[in-house]
Amino acid sequence: MQADEVLYPMVRKALIDNMLFLKKKACICELAGERRLSAIAGKPDSMNLSRAFSGRSLPLGLRSDRYLIEIECLRGVAVVLVFVFHCWGIIGGKESEPEGPLEVIAATGNTGVTLFFVLSGFLLAQPWLRYRLGITSQRPSILRYTAARSLRILPLYYAVILFAAFHSGTGALLLPAATFQMLGFQYFPYSTVWWTLITEVQFYVTLPLCGFLLVYNRPTRILLAGLFCLWLACYLTFIVKPDEPIEGFALTKSLFSRAPAFLFGIVVGALYLSSTTQDFLTPKRRIALLASTFVGLYYLLHVVSRTSSREAETLWPTHHLWEGLCWALVTLAIANGRDAFRCVRIFEWPLAFFGKISYSVYLLHVPILFYLIYPAKSGNATNAMLVLLALLGAGLTAFVSTATYLLIERPALKLKGSLGA
Repeated sequence: MQADEVLYPMVRKALIDNMLFLKKKACICELAGERRLSAIAGKPDSMNLSRAFSGRSLPLGLRSDRYLIEIECLRGVAVVLVFVFHCWGIIGGKESEPEGPLEVIAATGNTGVTLFFVLSGFLLAQPWLRYRLGITSQRPSILRYTAARSLRILPLYYAVILFAAFHSGTGALLLPAATFQMLGFQYFPYSTVWWTLITEVQFYVTLPLCGFLLVYNRPTRILLAGLFCLWLACYLTFIVKPDEPIEGFALTKSLFSRAPAFLFGIVVGALYLSSTTQDFLTPKRRIALLASTFVGLYYLLHVVSRTSSREAETLWPTHHLWEGLCWALVTLAIANGRDAFRCVRIFEWPLAFFGKISYSVYLLHVPILFYLIYPAKSGNATNAMLVLLALLGAGLTAFVSTATYLLIERPALKLKGSLGA
């Protein structure tokens, strides 16, 4: 009897301690899952530029509690590639075949658009993937998602199209532009890059519908698989093996044709959330993956650089698929390797800075470069002078984009954060 009286409290205490340990371990695992995308963000104490654009000090409402500076740096890489591509075209580089690696990269810098698409798939699918994988119990809100996307892209875009209409002296195309219709060069040079926003918006609309089918129940997942197979069959028929060259850019620049980049990003997002992937991608394997992928990407871009943009789009549109695969592998290696850019500190802050203002840079750089360089080019300026003007355009673009970020984008992001979106 006395033994029972002694043993019972000891056994009971051991059971309680074990339950508390298991509960604490479960909480830690859930927290780890919640913070696989975490950044480090504190509250800025001023509008000091170094703090305003530092990934570490960004308010939670602006990038959420799952901000990754590596992804911001990849955005910076993407926008720099696109900027260099348009510099190359405006200066006149397209008139001759590129020689050497730097010219090949400049001539094919529009691959940065594909990287943007991969990053969109990676980031925007996270709520549905996290819910489906059981990392979070909070079902994604389509209403909140819509508010977040609207506040992210509409304020600056509408400001740009209003300025373009005012500067061109015509408002006839305002409604088509505001409703994301393909305008081509009708608002040149402003509308040169607008087609990518149309493709992004098509993805924004499609993603929550697919996300709902993914997380709702088994029959909806079967329906989603059927829709994917239907798209794949059409893609193979009209894009991979078309009966004749594809005429026009409406098809090759649509979500239908560019979907692989977004899908690769979604797959990478799912792999990123897996602890198995993190365990498998050791530092040596990440380096090997990055090295081999960059070699393959450069070879692909070298082949593309030997043809004109029109020929590449109409005769070989699947080169975007291979670009998307390469950039997805790069994203997987970098996102799973903490301090990927911090190993070379000189690149981290500039890339993160340009990544943060990448939306402004993307919308504004072409008109700035065109109106700065083209008059001098028409006046028979030397190549050295054109290069100097391009460098001046880079500085002016960074300055104006910083201003539009602080005055237009940042207030919208704060509102987005206040809505919990």
